[in-house]
Amino acid sequence: MTRAAVFLAGWTVLASAGIPLIGVLNGGMARSIGNPIGATAVMFAVACLAALGLALPLDGPPRLHALMAAPASSYAAGLLIGF
Repeated sequence: MTRAAVFLAGWTVLASAGIPLIGVLNGGMARSIGNPIGATAVMFAVACLAALGLALPLDGPPRLHALMAAPASSYAAGLLIGF
């Protein structure tokens, strides 16, 4: 097995373990605040802050012309993640 295959297999194991954990943690947040949709919004806000906290120092902010050049359909991924 190649090194890349082992690396990808490891990520697959982590992702498959993380998905149920996300559900449990989000359910706990929903019980705490009494609102499942609000819990999901908090979860996505935390994820957004984590992604920005990692991406901005490493790559800097995206250029406006690059964002405008992306096809509109590229932004659909954000909608799919949200729902």
